[in-house]
Amino acid sequence: MRKPPVRLTLEQKNEIVQKVKEGRNRKDLAKEYNTSASNIAHIIKGSQIVNTLGTSSLDTAAKKAIQEEIIKHEKIVKTLKEALSVL
Repeated sequence: MRKPPVRLTLEQKNEIVQKVKEGRNRKDLAKEYNTSASNIAHIIKGSQIVNTLGTSSLDTAAKKAIQEEIIKHEKIVKTLKEALSVL
């Protein structure tokens, strides 16, 4: 039986990104935060996109809006994957 999905806060996601930068293993972080290694990979990928945007001239509000959109899309992808796994 599948574990119920865990909703990570933005603070937790930032912690995960920092821990990966410090060299922590993604699988260990997945266990620590009760989520999947795949979810950890998505968090890292999202942070890389946001960091890339950070070098541009976008203002803070625009960056935040983009980050929120990324999180929404990650949720949609996760929901679709869960729906497909039931089929």
